[in-house]
Formats: sequence, structure tokens, C-alpha cells
Amino acid sequence: MVYEAHGGDIWSEVGPVLDFSANINPLGMPDAVTEAAIRGVTESTHYPDPKARELTRAFSATFGVPENTVVFGNGASELIRAITDIPQLLTCGLYQPSFSEYEEAAKQTGMILVPISPDLSNLPAGLDLVFLGNPNNPDGRVWGREEMRKAALANPKTTFVIDESFLPFCEDARSRTMVPCLSDLPNVVVLVSFTKIFAMPGLRLGALVSFDRDLTNQVRSFLQPWPLSLPSMEAGTQALSEREFVERTVRVVSSERSYLVSALSSLPFVQRILPSPANFILFASSVEMYEPLLSQGILIRHAGGFPGIEGLDPSIPASSWYRIAVRTHGENKRLTEALASVSLR
Repeated sequence: MVYEAHGGDIWSEVGPVLDFSANINPLGMPDAVTEAAIRGVTESTHYPDPKARELTRAFSATFGVPENTVVFGNGASELIRAITDIPQLLTCGLYQPSFSEYEEAAKQTGMILVPISPDLSNLPAGLDLVFLGNPNNPDGRVWGREEMRKAALANPKTTFVIDESFLPFCEDARSRTMVPCLSDLPNVVVLVSFTKIFAMPGLRLGALVSFDRDLTNQVRSFLQPWPLSLPSMEAGTQALSEREFVERTVRVVSSERSYLVSALSSLPFVQRILPSPANFILFASSVEMYEPLLSQGILIRHAGGFPGIEGLDPSIPASSWYRIAVRTHGENKRLTEALASVSLR
């Protein structure tokens, strides 16, 4: 079986599907963000601001960082690719399984890939770059702020890219984010995604934060002259003020994640469950799940394509792993009922 590199490919399916394959906010895009994006469309007879000044000012105020430390891109994925284009970065440390874009971006520039364990106090010597998803996709692993800070201090010549795309879904996000540490850690870069928490993957917006001026200048030089559209800039600026929406999202996701974990635990064919503190759950099944659920109009993510996923449990084949998003209660109930019907076959 050929596994898709990313979830959310509803366009390949015939007929409507309920998409559990992409980890997007189940509450959808906030109304005010939608209105801002529409406003951006009406302004799109003009070129967008190449410096994204209004968005940069809003981001700087929200995250408490200088404006010159922020670079925006067409989603976090574009920024990942731009980082690996930096010519002096030759070796890349990767924890696996993780977001496939880290490995793909490193491979495309000819970087040497070095596997790393989750123990950051025992990193291989001589790494130029390390990618860490925090929380990590797909297994939900998290690293503590102090653990990452110590690793960065112990390896000052290594650039640590901390991808916090899913962190806003976590109840302890404020105590885990590395953004407050960046002024003292020039070798740490934080990636922020608007895609997941504000349910705007079609608008494409991500940010990179770093106090390394040389790195941010190089990343900017690899981007196109207008990396952001007017709708994405308008939507992103508005999204930064949606604090109550984020807080409500965390409450909903926490409750519904518990519901899904409980439901999965009751199924005899579920071999292992790895719930994350964010909005997705990785589980292993002794029976094939993808096609039976798709026949019922439900799309989940077959996780066998994540490199290194077999290392999570040597007794479980890579093809047995699946990832589901946490959605609304009605949608989650429909999924659990479909799962139960599979178990009766």
C-alpha cells in the first residue's frame, strides 16, 4: 500500500467524507477570521505588503518578541524547507516517527540524516540541525522547556528547530513554549502554525521566530517576494486576537480526546493507544481500518508512512498504525460507532 505523505486529501475521494485524517481545530475557523479573510479578498486587486507589517506588529505584541525576529511563510512547511536550504547546515538530527516534511526537506538539500533518541541529553556530536515537534506528530511525545533549554545550551553550534504547530491545543502550552527563552538561546528557532489551531489550512500561514539575525535573513532570502496573500495576512492578524476561541478549543479538545481514548480502549482489536496532549490520537489495530471506515464516509490517516513508526513497538507492524483527529462530539460519536461496526465484521 502507498501511504499519503499528509492527511486531509479529501479531493481524492468520491463523495463527501468526514475527515479525521487532518488535525484541524474541530471548531472550525473563527467567524471574525473568516470575515477578515473575505476582506482580504476584496483588497486583492492590490499586491500584498511584502513585509507583512500589520501582521508582524500584531504577532510581535502577542508573543512578546521584537518584530525583526519574525519571518512569515506560506505555512510552516515552507519555512521548514527554507531552513534546510541554509548551506552551512549539513547534518540533521531527526527523532522518528515525526512530521515527514522534516526528513523530506533535509533530503532534498542533501543533508546527512542522523537518528536521535528522545533523550536530548544524549545527542550525537556534530549535528548542525535538529527538528523537534513539540508535541510531536504523530506519537504525541512532548519535551519539557528545561530539557530543551539544556540541550540547546550544551550544543551551541546546533540549530534546534522546535515546531510548536500543535502546542496551542495543549492545556500547559504557556509553560512549554520556547518563545520566552529565545532571547537567551540564539541557536533555537520556533515554528508557529496558524493552520491547525485556527482551522485555516487553505489560507497557508506559518511563522518562524529566532533571535539569530543571520538565520532569519537567510530564510527571508529563500522566500518569494510576496510569500503571503492578502487574505492570509488579514486572517492571521485577526486570529492573533482570538484568545477566548483558543481557550474554548483547549477545553473541547481535552474532553473529546478523553472520550475517543475511552472508546478506543473498549475495542478488542486496538492493540495500543498513544494519545497526545493535542488534538490527535495514534493507535494500532490488529484489523485493517482505513478502507472499512472510508466505505462509511470516514477518512482517517494511515500512519504506516511515517518513517520510523515501527520503532514505537517492534511487536506491531508499521501497517497497523492509524492516526485520528479529535473532532466535535457528534463527529467523534459517528467515528466510534463506525469503529464498533468494524469490530463486528
